[in-house]
Amino acid sequence: MLMCGLTATIMFRFFPLATAVLVLQFSPAMADDLPTVLKGEGEKVEQDTAASPERNRLRVFTEVVSDAANRIARLSEPQRCRLSEVLNTGIAAAMDGIASKSRRPSPAPICFQDTMGPVQPLLAEYSRFIQSNEVLSPEQSRILSAALDDRTQYRRQAALEYIASLLDDELFLTVDQKDQLTVVLQQNVNLDASCFHPKLHHSAGLTSSTVPVSPQDYPFLTELQQQRLEGLAVESITTGGGFGGSPTLPTHVRITTQESPEEWSQKLRDSFEAQRERLFPVLELPVQYYRTHGLISDGDAHRLRVAAKGVVDEVLQSWEARQLSNMTRFRNAAGVRNEVYYLRQIMPDDLENSELWKETLLSVLPSTSEPVQRRRHAKLSAMSRFATAQLDQELWLAPEQRERIQESIFKALLKSDRDVLAPPQFSELNLIAVPLFWLPESDLAILTQAQQAAVSCVRSHAGTRLREGIP
Repeated sequence: MLMCGLTATIMFRFFPLATAVLVLQFSPAMADDLPTVLKGEGEKVEQDTAASPERNRLRVFTEVVSDAANRIARLSEPQRCRLSEVLNTGIAAAMDGIASKSRRPSPAPICFQDTMGPVQPLLAEYSRFIQSNEVLSPEQSRILSAALDDRTQYRRQAALEYIASLLDDELFLTVDQKDQLTVVLQQNVNLDASCFHPKLHHSAGLTSSTVPVSPQDYPFLTELQQQRLEGLAVESITTGGGFGGSPTLPTHVRITTQESPEEWSQKLRDSFEAQRERLFPVLELPVQYYRTHGLISDGDAHRLRVAAKGVVDEVLQSWEARQLSNMTRFRNAAGVRNEVYYLRQIMPDDLENSELWKETLLSVLPSTSEPVQRRRHAKLSAMSRFATAQLDQELWLAPEQRERIQESIFKALLKSDRDVLAPPQFSELNLIAVPLFWLPESDLAILTQAQQAAVSCVRSHAGTRLREGIP
């Protein structure tokens, strides 16, 4: 288990939508499963970037910024002309930054708006324009500054609720625990980060934030919840190799082809108890939560616990037999060579997707029951707000537009039976696919002409999986 005091980046599973946490499962071999838009990092930036995708992306974005500023502060013609000059200076600065990099920054959604992304020099020029009072009245400067602050606070609050919802999905928190969790996250998590899943961060060079997993950070959690929290870290922590290199997950068993079958069996059996300890809270926490809140009877709780034990035993035994068969095949293929393999251990989804567990759970607490629907709606609400905040980074939505878009996203998620953050490839990048590709055009009719053009531009830079909206 993870040592106390260690802070690690953790990956979340989502729903069913839980990864709260569903925990996003991954293996080193999955590095190539990312959306197409995140590949090709080694490509050199050409010196002649006059017609580059980045320049066009920046140009479209300046139209959004100019449109928003005019809408908010009712700029005069001279003021609009001056703002246009400032934004063009920002484009030039951004393109200089791109040209100076050995790796081409991605114009993809999220990557473009990242705190280290290509758009930052342009935003810096806009901020100076507002603060300089060069052509703006004091009142216009105040209004535009307030609008920027409002967008920042909206996104930070959305990120906070999103992360808290993911954790609640795994830990089954009480109302008081959620309030205390929010305080911990505010103090320890960079809410301006683009992502909170390390796989996307590693592959795309995005600003990522870690979530503390030390029990000392969460004294308000029960012992079982803290055990699950440590399990989350063990399931997703990396210890140096990164993705696409040597497996470094604690949830992998190292085996060589020159070891005997007896040695393989012993290693697998040695991992059993550690796996049982790590996985026990996955099925026990929902039982305790629903029983404590009077949503199931003692008899129902007993049935669920019996089913949980049977599921864990069945999954572990099946895992051992499957891995022994694999290793025999690997050994035969290796011949005299000594090859090393890292065998993936059981993950939470392996238990929760068991037909025995799903049928037993549905028999005592149908998915249409009010408690289950309430928790699902809370998750979808947090996701909807965070997805809206992501879109707001691109479109600079007015408050009333945010409200309408967020409502549309929530309805789209509510009608869908797909897991938006399903493992292994998906994370925050996929969440923005919802407003970009899931919503009918009628729901986007509230956007201005500049915002509509920006939507088309962003869509054109989305990867294949993102365009298809595959969750």
